[in-house]
Amino acid sequence: MNQRLYSATGLLHGIKSHVIKVLSTSVLLFSAATAHAGVAPAGLKEFNKTCPANELCPQIELAYQKCGKQASAPDCHDFVRLFKELLPLYDCQRPFDHSGGENYIVPAVWLCDGRRGGGYPQEFESYAGLLYRLKSVDAKKLFASKEFRDVLDGAVAEEYLDKSLQAEKEMRGEAVKGQTVSCRDFTGAFLAWYVPLALGDSREPASLLAIRQRPDFFSKGLLKSMDEDFAAQAKAQGEIVGMDFDPFLNSQDPAEKYVMGKVVVTSGKCIADIKAVDGKPGVCDVKAELRQVGGKWRFSEFRYQDRTLSEILAALKENRRPFPDQYAEAARQAEKNDPAGFLKLYSLAEEGNSAEWAEVSRDTLCELLYNKTALWVKVFSSVESQRLKRYLENGGLAVLDFPKGVKSPEDFSKEVAAKLKKARLTGKEKELAVYLEARLLKK
Repeated sequence: MNQRLYSATGLLHGIKSHVIKVLSTSVLLFSAATAHAGVAPAGLKEFNKTCPANELCPQIELAYQKCGKQASAPDCHDFVRLFKELLPLYDCQRPFDHSGGENYIVPAVWLCDGRRGGGYPQEFESYAGLLYRLKSVDAKKLFASKEFRDVLDGAVAEEYLDKSLQAEKEMRGEAVKGQTVSCRDFTGAFLAWYVPLALGDSREPASLLAIRQRPDFFSKGLLKSMDEDFAAQAKAQGEIVGMDFDPFLNSQDPAEKYVMGKVVVTSGKCIADIKAVDGKPGVCDVKAELRQVGGKWRFSEFRYQDRTLSEILAALKENRRPFPDQYAEAARQAEKNDPAGFLKLYSLAEEGNSAEWAEVSRDTLCELLYNKTALWVKVFSSVESQRLKRYLENGGLAVLDFPKGVKSPEDFSKEVAAKLKKARLTGKEKELAVYLEARLLKK
């Protein structure tokens, strides 16, 4: 639909209409701005059967005259509505919209030109000018729309294309401002309702009461994950297998008061900072992430300093699986060089409730360090360094089942240290390699 045809005499400049007739033959000329007109579909043989131009052009002309003179709301609203209806292609064609055996279809509004009997400006350019001057919301939306820009051509495009793009930019800015205010109001209202609930003496977690009483405040995905977590905890006998903190306030002992901090809206997503009044200055307790569903805000995520609520819920769900299943899957992933497998083994080795599987996981990590040295360092250079060092200093490098060909702890340490020296590493990876070498060789 973005066909461009040029006459033998070349492209003419400075014309005030969006098509011209060349003396030797009738040729349709499209400007660079035209994206809404072009070659007719192969099966289309009859034209102007569904094209509304004959019906709507007289109506928009009348609305144009009335709106332009009186600027009355009903007349101007009709003008904008009719303009929008005339933007599509339909099967519209003018007498000269064919050349060399090809047929072309054009926006219906182009067929309004010439109905006044000639003269300048022609109808389409007049309508574009009035649309630009109108200040109503519907007029601004249409002028700033891609649909409007698609029909611009020639001098009309030169006059209004950039203005339309600027109007779209300004409208987006206004929309973001409005969304920011509404997101702040929604989150503030939630806090005003929820904090007293969190400070109450209910035997059930306040967050459970919240998703029961106000399910429409949360995304379906977050609701599902939280429901699963609460259900698993309810079935557990004498152990904690689910959340042990307030996920909306990021606390086990909520403060008396919480306030809103910075609120930012980008691409339809709102990030709202929530902070306890008695917390550390400048420190945000939790960042609530919200998205609009059906024009209403919904909490879709809660972000903490190092993790998100969804990540915590997913990890808790994974930890509720039998340890043999968790270990087997992690080992398969690691064997395929998937960093997720390395990190899961690390989690099992460090925090596993089963001493047996923690030991097995530590041994597997040692084997991976020996067989996949460079990848091991790349993966673990991204984790929290002090936590990793505590793990390594508390038996993380103690080998029980030596890799094939290794006969002693000393051999293991020397061979891994040699591999660390040969590995191509950068930045934090090099720092971790130096630390590991020192630990292995007890420098």
